[in-house]
Amino acid sequence: MKKKDTTKEHKERINEVQYHIYKYLSSKLLIEDLAKISSYSPFHFQRIFKEITGKSVTTYIKDLRLQWAANLLIFNPNSTITNIAFDCGFKSSSTFSNEFKKFYKTTPNDWRKGEYKSYEPKEYELKEKEVDFQK
Repeated sequence: MKKKDTTKEHKERINEVQYHIYKYLSSKLLIEDLAKISSYSPFHFQRIFKEITGKSVTTYIKDLRLQWAANLLIFNPNSTITNIAFDCGFKSSSTFSNEFKKFYKTTPNDWRKGEYKSYEPKEYELKEKEVDFQK
């Protein structure tokens, strides 16, 4: 098999995993289960996932959850921060708040109050994602 074909196959398999991650983002996602979807061993899967996406599996999932939560904080003003944290798959509101502050450089409460208006996305957030939801 040519390298071009192998890369295409890797992208297709990782795309299946990305679809699964998006679909079940609020659930507990185990690397072993995601590796099975791709038909790779957990070790090989993590290496290929990072090669394709530029992020580790856990960082990728955490970043998606934080972005989802950031939107919910803005568009669901009646929902508590704790409920949003749990809805987005975080185990505790304190973990969520710490990770949110690291990612967005502000607290979830300040974000909700309008801090999002001055947010500048990181360069890697502006890159196009190769996710195909047609399947």
